[in-house]
Amino acid sequence: MLRHIVLIKTDCPHEVDRLVAAVPGFIGRVPGLLQVEVGRDRTGLTRGYDRGFVMTFDGPDGLAAWDVHPDHDPIRSALMAVSEMIVFDYEV
Repeated sequence: MLRHIVLIKTDCPHEVDRLVAAVPGFIGRVPGLLQVEVGRDRTGLTRGYDRGFVMTFDGPDGLAAWDVHPDHDPIRSALMAVSEMIVFDYEV
């Protein structure tokens, strides 16, 4: 399995919340996407990256399918327009 973590810092929290709320809807539409978790920070130690999501894929091929999926670029572009992001992928 592979986890794809996206941490978000924004001055437009309502827009980011709206965009991130759509991410769980990709389950069943993106081959290899097994699970999505969306949340906000509870520690206050994030240097402003207080929103994020985790996508769990069945492996590197699942992440590769997400990279070229037609839903990926529009949400990535929309998030990049209103936020800064840190992306971290790792195998489990």
